[in-house]
Amino acid sequence: MMGDQRTKDDARCNAALAALAKGDKGGLDVIYRTYGRMILSAAYQIVGTTEDAEDVLQDVLLRIGESPSRYTPDSNPRAWVMAITRNVALNLAKKRGRDLPLDEVASGEISHPSREGVEESAILQVALASLSEEERLIVNLKTYAGLSHKEIASVFGISEDSAQKRYQRAIEKLRKYFL
Repeated sequence: MMGDQRTKDDARCNAALAALAKGDKGGLDVIYRTYGRMILSAAYQIVGTTEDAEDVLQDVLLRIGESPSRYTPDSNPRAWVMAITRNVALNLAKKRGRDLPLDEVASGEISHPSREGVEESAILQVALASLSEEERLIVNLKTYAGLSHKEIASVFGISEDSAQKRYQRAIEKLRKYFL
């Protein structure tokens, strides 16, 4: 079910990027509505603040709007957008002179966390802090953004096997904290 929606979303964004390349700026709204939360989430993992993540989102949309012809039609719009997001966020983090964040990948907000939930969240934060920035981002892209290993490989410019192995190593490191 989720895969069907994702396929539809990607097809819609593929068409939106084609429309953008022909001058139809309405396609940018489709990209925003479809991938906006994913962009914010991935950006936040790198820049560490909501305000900077929002700046990354705006910059990503500007870059897409200014040069949609850089996208190869009928390829993978999700991976292409995430590659742009990663680059923009890393550039902003460097510009701000920040170390990359060591906070958790994406805990979401818990309205009334239980004592056990708070303890688990603290353990998760420690576990995630032990990962490198690349490992945290790979876990985020796979687990929360739903990218495949092939899409992650495209974002990082590595082979699909390397993306899968890096993800597996990161997950193994996280498992050690929960044993």
